[in-house]
Amino acid sequence: MTKAISVSAAVPKPSRRNPFKAGGQPARQFEQMLKLYADGHRDLLRLGPARCMGNNMAVAFWRGYDSTPPHTIAKDTPLWPCYRAGQAQRLLDDEQDRYVPPRTNSIVQVESHAGAPR
Repeated sequence: MTKAISVSAAVPKPSRRNPFKAGGQPARQFEQMLKLYADGHRDLLRLGPARCMGNNMAVAFWRGYDSTPPHTIAKDTPLWPCYRAGQAQRLLDDEQDRYVPPRTNSIVQVESHAGAPR
């Protein structure tokens, strides 16, 4: 079974609160993503801080953080709470005047890895 990609996906309105039913898996996933961000976990953040884009949940989180339309994120998957957590975290970061920019310079990425030529 294949899911259709929504070409008219609207960005949902961000909210600071957990938008999922308490005790459910999406609610736990939402809270876990916020906790990973707060802890600076390496699956979400790199030193600097820089965004980790090495797993689907992190990518969904950062798409929500940037309010990118969720064209490829279905609402019935574990990625949807990650997207919504990214939106919530961006609201919190904006209040504290913080922002984690995306990495766009590939030279910086190469030099940050151990053993990279200098």
